[in-house]
Parts: sequence; C-alpha cells; structure tokens
Amino acid sequence: MDLNGVPQPQMNWDSTNLVDTWKKFKQHVGLILDGPLAEKDEKVKITYLLLWVGEKGRDIYNTWQLSEDDAKKLSVHFDKFLTYVQPKQNSLLARCKFRYETQSSDTVEQFITRLKLIAKDCNFKDTDEMIRDSLIFGTSSPKVKEKLLNEGDTLTLEKAIQIAQAFEYSQGQLKEMKNLEPSTVVHELNLPRHSQYNSASSRKNHKTSDRTRTGPVNQDRVKVEPHRYSSQQGCGNCGRRHSKHEECPAKGKKCNSCQKWNHLPKYADQNKG
Repeated sequence: MDLNGVPQPQMNWDSTNLVDTWKKFKQHVGLILDGPLAEKDEKVKITYLLLWVGEKGRDIYNTWQLSEDDAKKLSVHFDKFLTYVQPKQNSLLARCKFRYETQSSDTVEQFITRLKLIAKDCNFKDTDEMIRDSLIFGTSSPKVKEKLLNEGDTLTLEKAIQIAQAFEYSQGQLKEMKNLEPSTVVHELNLPRHSQYNSASSRKNHKTSDRTRTGPVNQDRVKVEPHRYSSQQGCGNCGRRHSKHEECPAKGKKCNSCQKWNHLPKYADQNKG
C-alpha cells in the first residue's frame, strides 16, 4: 500500500521540549507503520523512520555503534532516539510550567487535558493529586474553587472534575435561559396599541409632574436670593434686618420728621422726594 495522501511525520529537533515532541512524532510514525506499512518487514520500517527523522536525525543515527542484530530492530532505534532527547528534558522546568497553568477561557476538559500532558514530564509521585490541586488553584471560577475546597482531603481528581464540569454545565444552561428571556423593549412592542398609548402617556405625565414640582422651587430661589442679600444691609425704612416676607415695623406709621408714611424719623432723609 502506498502513502499517497497520508501526512508524513516530521521531527522538530529545534523544539524546546524534545521529549514531548519526540513522543508525538513517534505516535505519528507508529500509526503509519502499524497501518499502511503494517505488512512491511523491520528493515523497510527502519528505512522509513530514518527518512522521517530528517538530516539532523540521521546525523544522530550515524553516531551510534549498533551490533548487527540491533541494527535490524526497530525498537532499538526508537530507544536510541529517546535516549538522545531525554537529557534535554528538565523536570524542574516542566513543574514550573505546570505550577503556573490556569484555566483561562478553556473548558474544564481542555484544562485537565493540558495539565495531564505537562504532568508527563514532571515526574510527580502522585500525578492525580497534583492535577487535582492545579484544578483547584487554576480554575477560573471562584465558586468552583470554594466547592472543591469544601470537600476537604477526601476530594479525588475524578470527583473534582465532576464537580467542576457540573457547575460549568449549569452555568451554560443559565446563560441559554437568559438569552431566551424577552427584553423590555420587545415586550412593549408586543402590547396592544392602547396599552402602548397609556404607557407613553403615563411617562409623559410623570415628566410634566416633575417639572411642575421643581419649577416653582427654582423660581422662588431666584426671587428670594436678592432680597435675602439686601436684608443683610438693613431695611431702608426701619433700619432693621428682616426678610422681604416679614412685615416692616415702620409700615403704617407716620414719620414725625417729614410727615410721610411707612418710615421712621431716623430714615426720613432717605425717603425724601
């Protein structure tokens, strides 16, 4: 069987994570060797592998000193390449990356998958426990974090995932229900015409009532302020300080000095003419 239309594996030797890159490359190679090339013998499969690893891979291959028997074994070639990339892997760096992973906009399933892939290079003693903890600290939902913490030490990774996914599902359902609720504008458009008229009239009357209440108050302020200021200077008829609305003590009294009304003798000169 030929390989026309089948994507060819390519190994990226410049990857910053050679172990992970090699694992993905080997998986791709395995799918072809166990699929379209399943009937081929070991020697042919080794030839395909050396083609796919590229020039850099063949340079590595040329440094090996294989026995005649090992040179015929595909598994030996895979192991040799794995040995080459493994020293390049730093578990401390992998753990650092794992520590700072957060859910962001991913679903719970996507977040867990990402954590599991990174955890493969961390050499954890209890991988499930570490992933569980990262789910708690890295979740984008404070409510999920609270629910998980309330479970205490009995919380397993499986149960933590169930709780987080259940909350995620319920939030999605609530969002869909909210989108189905008619808005106020749509509701008003669906009202009978007389109801719309009454609603509009009610709003108009309400605004008019507000203006009626606030209008006179503002006018009073305009009228009162100047008088209040003049009252601070003293009344020109009696000399006392009183508001415009208070009755002047000189009102209705005849001045003994000028014989005119409504002022006291002391202020007669101010009222002449």
